[in-house]
Amino acid sequence: MLKERRLKLRSGITYAIKYRSKLDDPLNYKITLLREDIKNRPYHVFGSHDKCANYFCDGPKPGERNIISEMENCGLWQDILFWEQEI
Repeated sequence: MLKERRLKLRSGITYAIKYRSKLDDPLNYKITLLREDIKNRPYHVFGSHDKCANYFCDGPKPGERNIISEMENCGLWQDILFWEQEI
């Protein structure tokens, strides 16, 4: 599952940077919002859309499954979130 979605993890960051950089807001506010977008991207990519920004996501696609609990059970989720701590 990770192999299939790794490009989405990266492209989500690129999209968020482009969107947030165009906003007419103070830089520190844009950085805060971008940080939230980046921290949320694994959740979005693996099926949890509760914290997705409106510009980025309209919610789950038809037939999409939230597979985070499966990833937690095998230990992969903790590895993904480990890298998020640096942001």
